[in-house]
Amino acid sequence: MKRVGAIILLLCMVIISIPVWADVDYEAQVLHDLNLIEGDGEGFNLGARLTRAEAVTFVVGILGKTQYVLDHADRYQKSAFPDVPSGAWYTPFVEYCHQNRIVAGTGQGKFEPNAYVSEKSFLTMMLQALGYKSDLDYNWDSVYPKAYEVGLSEDINDAVRTKDEYIYTRADVVHTIYNALDSKLKDKTQILSEFLLERRVCNAYMLKKYDLLKKDEMATQISSVKVLDSNTIEIAFNEPLDDLSKSQLKIEYVNKTIDIDSVNEKNSKTFNISTDDAMYFSKKYKLIIENIMDENGFVTKSLSSEFNGAKKSESIPKDFAIVSAKPISNNQLDVVFSREVDKNAEEPLLYKFGLVGGSVNEGNFQNLKAEVIGDRASHVLLTFTDYRFESNQDYTLYVRADLASVFGERLKNGKGDQINFDGGLEELGDFRVEDMELIDDHFIKIEFSRAFDEKSALNQSNYRIIRRDGKDSRPARRVYLYRDEYGASDDTVMVRFANIFRDEEYELEVEDVKDIYQSQRIRSYNEEFFSGDLDTEEPELIEAEAINRSEIHLTFDKPLAESADQAGIKINNHVIISDKVVSSSNPNVLILYLRKRSYLDEDDEYTVVVKRGIEDYLGRKSSRDQEAYFEGNEEVKPDIDIEKAIMISSNQIKIIFTEPVKKSDLENIDLYKVKYETGAVDRTIFPIDIMSATDNEVVLTLESAYADGNMEVEISQIHSKSGQFISKDLKIDVSK
Repeated sequence: MKRVGAIILLLCMVIISIPVWADVDYEAQVLHDLNLIEGDGEGFNLGARLTRAEAVTFVVGILGKTQYVLDHADRYQKSAFPDVPSGAWYTPFVEYCHQNRIVAGTGQGKFEPNAYVSEKSFLTMMLQALGYKSDLDYNWDSVYPKAYEVGLSEDINDAVRTKDEYIYTRADVVHTIYNALDSKLKDKTQILSEFLLERRVCNAYMLKKYDLLKKDEMATQISSVKVLDSNTIEIAFNEPLDDLSKSQLKIEYVNKTIDIDSVNEKNSKTFNISTDDAMYFSKKYKLIIENIMDENGFVTKSLSSEFNGAKKSESIPKDFAIVSAKPISNNQLDVVFSREVDKNAEEPLLYKFGLVGGSVNEGNFQNLKAEVIGDRASHVLLTFTDYRFESNQDYTLYVRADLASVFGERLKNGKGDQINFDGGLEELGDFRVEDMELIDDHFIKIEFSRAFDEKSALNQSNYRIIRRDGKDSRPARRVYLYRDEYGASDDTVMVRFANIFRDEEYELEVEDVKDIYQSQRIRSYNEEFFSGDLDTEEPELIEAEAINRSEIHLTFDKPLAESADQAGIKINNHVIISDKVVSSSNPNVLILYLRKRSYLDEDDEYTVVVKRGIEDYLGRKSSRDQEAYFEGNEEVKPDIDIEKAIMISSNQIKIIFTEPVKKSDLENIDLYKVKYETGAVDRTIFPIDIMSATDNEVVLTLESAYADGNMEVEISQIHSKSGQFISKDLKIDVSK
């Protein structure tokens, strides 16, 4: 829509052009479907003129603030314009626009709400809505050229026009707003249609239907972070970037920021980052990159990736074994195993320790405490009563074979394991509250500087809010682990209070929360905050997508409660839902399975309605019905299959299915058998135990070890999670 050099062209030659508009009736219907204008039941009255009061309601809609203004009408009932009376239907819209410097009146302090809006006045409102400022980006004489430049008009005569057009109809308004959908907001890469999608004024389905959504065919992602040495990392992206600079990058370690020296481009997808500070083995770092622009001009606000420092020549063992051991104080050792450990790991008699080459101390209940820590339970914290580590000394730790994983594996296939480590201390820094955020009128999100001890972090008596006027002091009602689509956090909680009143000053108190090692605790933390204008955060339906003809995914903006599978949901065109399941891999997704012979048609468009009451993992329920549109899909659902089968110990096989499986089948030991073959032996082995890890993973335990030969898993039948699809006679070779 932009015309570069149009003014020069007009100065060189006289051009008389009549703008060729698209069918304005079509444009009006598009804007109606996008929730930007309303009809009167018979049409859009396009030949009529628009009052200034009506014009500002259009502009408020473009800003995505219509519902906000209606909900807070009392705040905007008293207008700065004497000719805009309190109580008039348009007063809140006029005053909102005035307070946000979108309208300035017609002179002499008046707004003239019932006067017809002129073209120049409406273009001014639209420019202000797009972020352009009067007397800075344009003035009254340059409204038309600026409107032409940003794409509100495609009439080349507007590049030099100054005279206002007073006969301005609703059809003209429709055409201007339609043009604006493809216009960029000032100082942003975002166009108006994307802004309206972000504000949930329009839905993605309708914008895509009318080809009004700029498409980023590939979302920018970090493909890998490779540590080249202690001062250099290599970052690879999945697509070419426009550029990458030091100012966009940050590397964090605990409460410290690593100084970046330089950024060197290997190619448009790969960059080497040099740092002034060394990044050491066994320490975990976090890379944060902001405002990344790909070669097509699409911007990703933020990406992050965690990585370990420069590695020694060692790797995580394939068997159940010790991965690392590091002192975190002069008498505490964090021991990490390759898999989650059983509770018997807390038996002190399983451990021996001492100086390398020196005498060894046997662990017992007097000199050693062992505790399984962490959400994944792969860490064991050893606390020594009388023993102290010293820097520049090498130590050794022996762990007996009887220590077991949660799958029943014995350490190092029943041989036990040993690791040497340096006595130098890991620099943990203080354990503290890193950040707090008021989420809504019930919840505060609190982030700690490192992983916490869950028992103390989830203790509601450790949190309190106090009103600064002293009239109210209340403890937390409940504390939850913060969750997102990747799962539960080990350093962030969501704290629920009975009620947090609007426009009040509060103080948050946190005390007695311990870190994961229980070596430090927060004795007292106080943070003042202002509650402001709060709204309850409810689970919002973001989009619906047909995965195939019998499966639909509903994506919400928050992780859902398990009870979400009981939500009332309807789909038009007589589509019948047979089952609903919250996805185990992404709890933000509710999967709908359709009844057989109630399949989707790819030529149809569908509307799904989620009834009020669907609940997120924090117990917050939606207060209204929500709907989303999606297109049909005639692809046939693929059969359930085995993705892979892996030996995880000498007598255990982990099986991963391509999709969630019905639990009664997943844990039915009679459905599984293993074919074992060597040059001299050919036999069928039946498992003696079975354990499901997730809804699509299971571990089989065999009666003895099978180190040599070939193995094949056979499964007689398996049902999908919904129970209506079945696959039979599945087979796969076992990887070792």
